[in-house]
Amino acid sequence: SSALQRSNSEQAVGDGGGGGGGGSAPSSPSTSRKGGKGKLATLHSTFRKSSSMSNMSASGGDGDTSNPWDGVDAAAVAEEVGVEWGKLAGFAKDDALRSYLELAHMHWPQMGTNFFLVDQQGQPDWPSKVWLGVNFKGQAVFSQDWSWHITTIPFGSMRNFGIQGTATWKMICQDSPDEKGREMPVRQYLFDTLRVTEVAKAVQSYIQVILSIQRSQSARAAAAATG
Repeated sequence: SSALQRSNSEQAVGDGGGGGGGGSAPSSPSTSRKGGKGKLATLHSTFRKSSSMSNMSASGGDGDTSNPWDGVDAAAVAEEVGVEWGKLAGFAKDDALRSYLELAHMHWPQMGTNFFLVDQQGQPDWPSKVWLGVNFKGQAVFSQDWSWHITTIPFGSMRNFGIQGTATWKMICQDSPDEKGREMPVRQYLFDTLRVTEVAKAVQSYIQVILSIQRSQSARAAAAATG
């Protein structure tokens, strides 16, 4: 249940030497409810405007000291964005939050990511020292020089997780069965860092957001079913 999942995720962030506390993490939220398609298009439009303006700010060759905002009517841009967002009226708070996070990560995959430089154990094909990034989609692993995005571990694949000893973040993961119903192999990840409590708290914060969205969706579905 959602309550059990929340309890497990909170246990995972306890300080000190408890081993393996935690439990099944929630999967990422489902797609939006009826009527959300046009609203998502509005969100896409707004993000494209924001991305375009960000790219314009970053453009320009070496030695170019011109202001990329010269000639831009900021008031007109703000008004246009306001009109687009006005079309989102009636979007439930949790739906809006979910959609925002999903689209933000579509346009800026590492937005809001908490990165930790860790020592990994048990993966012979990986470098010994890697970056572990925690965000809305799960936990991303990068090489120390950022040249290799090694993998992303979705929250939905985490079967057990928590602090092991005093400085190890441990996860037991298994993907969902394939289309033929065959079980996927169980994988264990061990990451050593003196900031292990921060890693656990970052994971907890995102799991709580996802659980909140899922509880809200379930409550609305139950209310609709009872008329």
